[in-house]
Amino acid sequence: MKLERSKLALILAPIYILGFIALTGVERSNFSLLLTVYSALFVIYFVAVKYKLRYGLFAAILLFAGTRIPFFFDLPQLSDDFYRFIWDGMLLNEGLNPIGRVPSAQHIYDFKDTAFAELLLGKMNSPDYSSVYPTFHQLFFGLAYFFSGRDLLANVNVMRAFIVIFEFTFFLVLLVRGQNKEQNFVYGYLLNPLIVMEGVGNVHFEAVMLPWIAIALIDFSSTRYLRVAVTWTSGILVKLTPAILGPMLLFRMEPKSRFYFIMSSLFILFVFLGMLQPWTLFTDLSNGLGLYFGSFEFNASIYYLLREILTPLVGYNPISFLAPLLAFIAFGLIVAVSWYRRKSNIFELALVVFLIYLLFSTTVHPWYIIPVVYLAIRSGREYILIWSFTAILSYTHYMGELGPKWVYLSVEYCLLGLAIFMESKRKRWLQPKLRG
Repeated sequence: MKLERSKLALILAPIYILGFIALTGVERSNFSLLLTVYSALFVIYFVAVKYKLRYGLFAAILLFAGTRIPFFFDLPQLSDDFYRFIWDGMLLNEGLNPIGRVPSAQHIYDFKDTAFAELLLGKMNSPDYSSVYPTFHQLFFGLAYFFSGRDLLANVNVMRAFIVIFEFTFFLVLLVRGQNKEQNFVYGYLLNPLIVMEGVGNVHFEAVMLPWIAIALIDFSSTRYLRVAVTWTSGILVKLTPAILGPMLLFRMEPKSRFYFIMSSLFILFVFLGMLQPWTLFTDLSNGLGLYFGSFEFNASIYYLLREILTPLVGYNPISFLAPLLAFIAFGLIVAVSWYRRKSNIFELALVVFLIYLLFSTTVHPWYIIPVVYLAIRSGREYILIWSFTAILSYTHYMGELGPKWVYLSVEYCLLGLAIFMESKRKRWLQPKLRG
């Protein structure tokens, strides 16, 4: 059987790399081709997961590189967020703070290269909203523009290089520390098609955020508050999403360590978030987030269902009050589950926290699921990985007339619901460590 698995791995590896080469040229408007290529990649991935295919270190590195290098030859095809990333990087290099500045209200002639600024502004998908990306995320944008200037592909590839460096360093850290079991989890994470496509492919920095929160959870100690605070807040400084893990981490701390954990975390966030503009940054950031979460809707589940029920009753889109209400409910559920299930497996609890957050959100882009992939693998809840496949169905939004395609969204979330149900039948959720 070991020999057969080796042969299977040898056969599937080059086919897998060829699949990613094909994926790089597929536009999101061509959904049928996108779904075909993506499905083929997931067939190979699920076979590898099912048969627990393993590669030697050298082969694993080649496979890691082979699935990512093809994307460096073209701009992202599935997401145009990179235009905003480059815009923010340009502002930083011009000595301007991106946070609090609305691109459409910015005078083009404030920039040295007005033609390039107009190009970015014309391609941007949300020019009427200020940036919501925190300090470390902005740092990557600024460095990319510093090294690349007006070259779009060079800017994107510098960002891609940062993502690859963080992903590979994450694996090497576990390798040096001799955590063989953790290395196997990272294999499954780094080779997942969603992680490759949305990380390096579409330049989304959840792929940089994940290693920080993974290390925070792997190294978690109820007494070593500073170590947890540093890694957790580093993740927040890349993307704000890991803040939802705050109650879980706090409640798992020893009572005497909680105060120091809170103060350490607040100090780190205050110092680094305040680097760009200390006095108004927090207000500008919160205003930007308020506009984002109160205006955008994409690939939602509970929100879409309630919106369709309430719109005929109130006569307008209820997002203005429904989004804050769902956020409040999600926060309450996260706090409750973090407290009452604080003795359960930390990775499984983190997975549940992310599932609550995403299911109550008004916007769930495929790259938001990146943490779910790692946490599902690490907690042994492999059925949840189906979401990393069905998330591709959200790209039907761009098929034909822009907007949600209800049949595809129903399939996506029904399969996720089935996966959650199957996991509960296989093993009860959030049992205390000594019992499960």
